[in-house]
Amino acid sequence: MSREQMRVAFRCDASPSLGTGHVMRCLTLAESLKAGGHKCAFFMTEASEVLLGLLSKKDIGYRLSGTARSEQYATEGEWSVCEQEADARHFLSEMMNFQADWVVSDHYGLGAHWQKQIKAAGFPLMMLEDWPHRKIHADLLLDPRPGAASEDYKEITACARMLAGADYTLVRPEFFNVEDIPVNEKSDVLVNLGGADRDGLTAELLRQMTGIPQAEGLNITVLVNRNSHSWDEIKGAGGSWPFNVQLIAYCEDMSTLYGRHKLCIGAAGGSLWERVAAGLPTGLVIVADNQVPQAQEAAARGCVCIVGDFRQAVAEIDRGLISEMIVDADVRKQMRSRGRHLLDGAGPERVVRALSSTVAYGFVLRSVDAGDCARLYQWQKQPGARRFFRHPQVPRWSEHRRWFERHLKQTSSRIYIVEWDGYPAGYVRLDFAGNRGRRKTAEVSVLIDRRYRGNNLARRALRACCLRHPDISVVADIDTGNIASRRAFRNAGFQRVGQRCYVFR
Repeated sequence: MSREQMRVAFRCDASPSLGTGHVMRCLTLAESLKAGGHKCAFFMTEASEVLLGLLSKKDIGYRLSGTARSEQYATEGEWSVCEQEADARHFLSEMMNFQADWVVSDHYGLGAHWQKQIKAAGFPLMMLEDWPHRKIHADLLLDPRPGAASEDYKEITACARMLAGADYTLVRPEFFNVEDIPVNEKSDVLVNLGGADRDGLTAELLRQMTGIPQAEGLNITVLVNRNSHSWDEIKGAGGSWPFNVQLIAYCEDMSTLYGRHKLCIGAAGGSLWERVAAGLPTGLVIVADNQVPQAQEAAARGCVCIVGDFRQAVAEIDRGLISEMIVDADVRKQMRSRGRHLLDGAGPERVVRALSSTVAYGFVLRSVDAGDCARLYQWQKQPGARRFFRHPQVPRWSEHRRWFERHLKQTSSRIYIVEWDGYPAGYVRLDFAGNRGRRKTAEVSVLIDRRYRGNNLARRALRACCLRHPDISVVADIDTGNIASRRAFRNAGFQRVGQRCYVFR
């Protein structure tokens, strides 16, 4: 699919308990899409007020609703099958009026069960991953870690196209343009183990740093969420630390914050590559399993040093290595130079081009657009196409064109184009018809190009259309002599409730 203007729906979450890495990565891509004239919307079940304010400031739409994640799962753990399927239904319902050309998911909780639901609804799907560990069912897979390769996923996924490595790293432009403040005007150390720090590791890190003689008297900026256990513990210690501590809960301008420090002791999450792009030497502390691959890659490139692994119950930082980074300006200079040569800043634009050029093979359902007028007319002119229509006579071209122009301006019906391997293969139409009990009702009809029959496209299109409108009672009026349609509707999940009436269950 290559379209001048795409509509891209992002499914991701962020909160004080989850951190903001996934959403910020998606936001970087969304800003690049918006700069190219495309439309984006975020669909989240959890997000901080600060993040929602940032989306509003950047004029990017969002919906915050639904059921928050189960607390029994780790941040990087998949949700249960029931939770995934419920989230998919809710997401499709929330997205009903957006009707995306692509769905982009960056979420550890949403695995194969969720992905199959989105694909069954006919949406092209791109998954963002940074940890090869699970099955993926998508049209496009993006692993934006430097050092990542398609081969990492060869045994666990069968995506049509994969993007991997430094060419596709999603880092915002401002991190490549950090003001070069003289070294003698910089603060000493920035400590940031992730905004959430739900396990209170930041306070433990500071306690261990008290055993480093070279750290005495340093000016240390600590960025940690107020909801973390570390906030109260660090604040309660007051001036008892052997170094000067400035405690901050939030920073909107992270690139400027990076530019004001000589060194960072930070986690190996998504912000790792922001610090690399900004040329901020970093001692990495691993705090989750999914951080291991990119931490090892960054260390192998020489742009960071791994100084601790806090996944263990008892963990200690490498005080000697931190001491060396504090006192040796040449070590920091080498790290800064290697980091700035690793990324070129064009990753988001490359991903946008990939989205606009990738063909979602197999079955896809897309919204009708102005270029489909003649195509719809030609399908209706095929022999026997309108045989069982209420009005079987083919309209004149002028009548069809006027009807189509009116359709594009109204909301009482909706038409989707059925695509097969990137080619238009038919259409499915919904006509909204009032209420059936407490639910809104719509009548559905479908027409498949005779050249594409035999691929179960009628069944898939009907089911996808119903999945996209889970809050609507979808019905069909089928002529008693239309045996093929009756079979297709039954196979799609419709049940007969009268001589001609079928209802999707």
